[in-house]
Amino acid sequence: KCREIINAIQSSTDTYMMGESLFRLSIFYILTLIMFTLKDASDRNRLEGTTFIELNAMTSVSFAAWALEGYRNTGFVPLHAGASVFFSILSGFNALSSTLKKKA
Repeated sequence: KCREIINAIQSSTDTYMMGESLFRLSIFYILTLIMFTLKDASDRNRLEGTTFIELNAMTSVSFAAWALEGYRNTGFVPLHAGASVFFSILSGFNALSSTLKKKA
């Protein structure tokens, strides 16, 4: 994505395409920070906290949306859409299991 943005700036293409690329990149950065937060919580056995359950659920929805978007744009399931489905299911399972542990 960074390369796309640099190429767009150098070739002075339309600002809509550049803004769209920057928006997608910012979503990727936010999701990366959330995943590092969840990894740290997992290392400390703190995934049963309400914040971490909500982060897992939100991450699951985000990955599912990415998978749907990847499928809609190509008409088949590319590798990144398959990976997004996998991480969506994994995050959703983590949210569900953490909720059940918290209630137990």
